[in-house]
Formats: sequence, C-alpha cells, structure tokens
Amino acid sequence: MAISIDFATGVITVPQADLTFVSGSLYELPTETKFRADVNALMDDEIGIVFDDPIRHTTEVTIVGTTYARFIELINGYSLTIEDLLMTVRLEESNNNLFDAENGILNPSGNVTVVGQNSAGLIVVTTGSGLDAGQDAKLTSAEAKTAELWKLLGLKVGDKITITPTGVDSESGDIDIDFTGDGVSSTVMDRQP
Repeated sequence: MAISIDFATGVITVPQADLTFVSGSLYELPTETKFRADVNALMDDEIGIVFDDPIRHTTEVTIVGTTYARFIELINGYSLTIEDLLMTVRLEESNNNLFDAENGILNPSGNVTVVGQNSAGLIVVTTGSGLDAGQDAKLTSAEAKTAELWKLLGLKVGDKITITPTGVDSESGDIDIDFTGDGVSSTVMDRQP
C-alpha cells in the first residue's frame, strides 16, 4: 500500500510502510521527498489532474546567507490520515500544517502521535506586539525603566540633567531626586513623584 488520495472525501492516507523507521515506535514522514513528491505524482495522473491542488508549497529561500525552510500546506479541504498503529510520527524536511488536528488537517487516531517540528524564526504579527499580556507588561516596564535610567544618567541626547548638592533635576522635568544627609559620610537619594 502506498500514499493514496480519496478524491471523494479529500483524505490523503499515509501507510506505515511509507514512513521511515527510526527506532522502537518512532517513525518519520519526509514531507518533501516522500509526502509532497507522492501526492504530486498522484495529482499528475489522469485521475488526479482534474481535482483541486491539495498542496501549497513554498520552497527554501536564502536571504543574506541564511536559508529559511520550505513550507508545505494542505489546502482546498484536503486532510491527512496516518495508518492507525501504535506509533509516533515525526514530520521532517519542512514547516507544515500536517499535524493540525484542531483545524481539520490531521484526522486524529487513538494510536498515532504526530509531532510537527516547525520553526517560526520570524513571524508576522497583525495585531498587538505578538507578546502575551504578561510579557508585554514586563517589556513595557523594562523599556520605561531603561528610558528613565538613560535620562537620570544624562545619556539621552538633548536631555540635560542638573546635579546640585541638594538633588538632580532633568531638563524634561519628569525626574526629580532630592539629596539629604551631610554629603560627607552619608547621602540619601529620594525620588520625588
């Protein structure tokens, strides 16, 4: 049995025999050299050629010496079923959506665990910062503290500070620190609101 497509249901089936054995119950599915190649061959024959393409493929791209991984995506209502045997299947050779059971791409079984190995690298964020609320609060707090430290130390270009025996004042007016003590054996800095 080889990789097959049921064009009536859009289900692409991968038998265990088409997986690469690693050890124990671990197998790999080479998503480029096996899965995509076999699906494309099925789509090129006289039965498959009349149906919508099941795969969108973006090849590897090299930018400034860094090669970014290819992407293989099941589209047009096709889904993936892996033979229902007790095993773990690791997806190799591409970023892909083949493990996406939540959106109906992978037809889950009780015995097969499918492990995607996508690496985002750079992601596109359409809203917000891409961080969760806690991360965003930490970053915002850290940015504010860093900006304040730069001002306090007089490192921000164009923002002068004045240090006197009694305190520190920034030109922008948002930092005011009073000094107390005798100035010889002790000095206390007190940040004013």
